[in-house]
Amino acid sequence: MNRDLSNRYGSPGYAKEELRAEIASLMLGSELNIGHNFGQHAAYVESWIKVLKDDPGELFKASADAQHITDYLMDFERKRALALESAQVNDDRLMSGDRIAYNGTVYHVLDDTIHKACHIQDLNTGAKTKLKVQDGLYASLLQVRNNPQELGREDELTIATEQVFQARGYE
Repeated sequence: MNRDLSNRYGSPGYAKEELRAEIASLMLGSELNIGHNFGQHAAYVESWIKVLKDDPGELFKASADAQHITDYLMDFERKRALALESAQVNDDRLMSGDRIAYNGTVYHVLDDTIHKACHIQDLNTGAKTKLKVQDGLYASLLQVRNNPQELGREDELTIATEQVFQARGYE
């Protein structure tokens, strides 16, 4: 954003930055439907009035900068939403890196499902095996991964995490 944050409290430069922050806060509150608490910022009103009297165009400059600030921050939310969307696209196949607790065993998917098969590792024993999409275990692992709460697996997932840590020597 390359903002000049070197201005001291009470200076016109500081007031300008606070005005931008306040407008951005309003925009973000509106965008995220969380509202805005004007009382938190009343201390700055006098300095904003002085800045705006000295340069009436400052309101437009501050608003434009506030929009850039808002866009910058909202990009993080948009990227998070896209990542979630992308993860949902892969609900129909096991993916490399998946760790799934099932029937007292933690399975680690070693590669993406390609040509209707993938390789998994039993983290309890270290055994590796090729798993085909038509195998019952494949369907079960996929169902548990996609719906852990539906199957009452929250406790099993917690246990799985603990088992992975223990297997790696973390206590």
